[in-house]
Amino acid sequence: MTGLLRWPAQCSAGLYAQDVTINMPVAAFTKYRFQSSWVQVRPSFFLPNRLPCLLGVGPNGQTFELPSKFNELVRLENLSVSSPKEGSDIAVTYVILTAPIGRVMVLSDLVGVPGLDQHPPDPSLRAVISAPSVKRVEPNMYIVNLFVWKEFGGTVEKWTVTVFNDATVKSTNKLLATHVGNMIGLR
Repeated sequence: MTGLLRWPAQCSAGLYAQDVTINMPVAAFTKYRFQSSWVQVRPSFFLPNRLPCLLGVGPNGQTFELPSKFNELVRLENLSVSSPKEGSDIAVTYVILTAPIGRVMVLSDLVGVPGLDQHPPDPSLRAVISAPSVKRVEPNMYIVNLFVWKEFGGTVEKWTVTVFNDATVKSTNKLLATHVGNMIGLR
């Protein structure tokens, strides 16, 4: 969601919040409870007045709106990264937490995306997708490139995530396709 869509309203664990199970490779986050909720947006002819959002709730009740508060969360957990695998795990966890509802699959190809027979992608998409890659660019920085499929909207996205040694991230993503495979959400 962009700032243009949002009022000062924030994602909150209100009446509509539901616990969701999220499998991710960073063990430090297993003590958090994740909730899918809704944020009020400016009414629009083209968009609903609420969009999904994701909250991480810590053991002491501290709440983090994700992914925007991801870096605060990793600082609180005092995480660090010293290997390509740890860099990849942090990047994958971050990307998973960008999806407020539905499954997220890290792709090497489109095999395994459910429902491709009913909602196939453009044939050129298959040639673009590749396995995740991790490159160390400085002693304290990794660049992780990966492709993901998200059940919400059936989107296929390309992500470039810079992971620093303190496990904080900066990222960019590009939407490659929508309505791929089985999907939930707006059609």
